[in-house]
Amino acid sequence: DKFAFGSGEVLNIASESWFTTTSLMHIIEYFHVTQDLEWWAAIMGVTCILRLMLIPLTVVQQRAAARLHLAKPEIEALSARAKQSNSNDPEAMKRHQTQLAAIWSKHSCHPGMMIVPILVQAPLMISFYFAISRMSEDLPTMKHGGDFWFTDLSTSDPTMVLPVLSAASFLLSVEFGGAAGAIGGGGA
Repeated sequence: DKFAFGSGEVLNIASESWFTTTSLMHIIEYFHVTQDLEWWAAIMGVTCILRLMLIPLTVVQQRAAARLHLAKPEIEALSARAKQSNSNDPEAMKRHQTQLAAIWSKHSCHPGMMIVPILVQAPLMISFYFAISRMSEDLPTMKHGGDFWFTDLSTSDPTMVLPVLSAASFLLSVEFGGAAGAIGGGGA
């Protein structure tokens, strides 16, 4: 059987969603149908693919954070000088901003570069949540598309194992990411 986007089980519910949510629904369904995967495996596969695709943005963010950490002594010295002068002079403030921009340029570490990955990842992951949520509510096959203790994907996990695993993996990524940044940047 060939799969055509826009012709499957999610077609009726996808038309009422955002473009990104609709696209993700069709991609999950594509893996479910063409690879003969259960819904849980299709969701997990698409999640892994998305996370792999987002790695370059995470690398950009981590590099910007590391460069900003290297520039921190210069930025702190500049801020200390500005506090000592205690001037409300607009020209002094403008010089301070110009010097700060020069430090950012010297180290290629504008703080805005740390926000760009979030601006891409957040809407994508929010859409992913809405896609799965909508599919679990409106697709009858999701009632039998799970495995292990979570066979019914249309209900919440009564054991709370999946939310705890999700929270733990997030905490680990934050902790290891923070530790790697501190180690790579020479410590705080």
